[in-house]
Amino acid sequence: MVYIKSLNKRIWPFYLSPKENELFTSWVCRLSNAHGVKPIVFTKIYFDLKGSFWNRDIDILAKKNLIEISENHSPLEKEQLKNLFLSRYESIIFQQTNGTSLIVLS
Repeated sequence: MVYIKSLNKRIWPFYLSPKENELFTSWVCRLSNAHGVKPIVFTKIYFDLKGSFWNRDIDILAKKNLIEISENHSPLEKEQLKNLFLSRYESIIFQQTNGTSLIVLS
């Protein structure tokens, strides 16, 4: 990792900023591509996550550990990272999340 003195943290060496309205998994896939590894390898290395991580809808809720790791290894702030998840649309296009799915507005 690359130490950035002004941020006082070590960020991923091939860091890419999230695109506007990009979801977390899309951003992680672009980061992994920039690092020259598959997303499953990237998440195992940097997030210490097992393969089952990719077997669920990761974009629904902003999991605390994903936010913390991403905040520690990128120049992004917590709120910017939370905006990469579908939970930011709660009460706008769906009522709420129950942790694994969305309850759609009728």
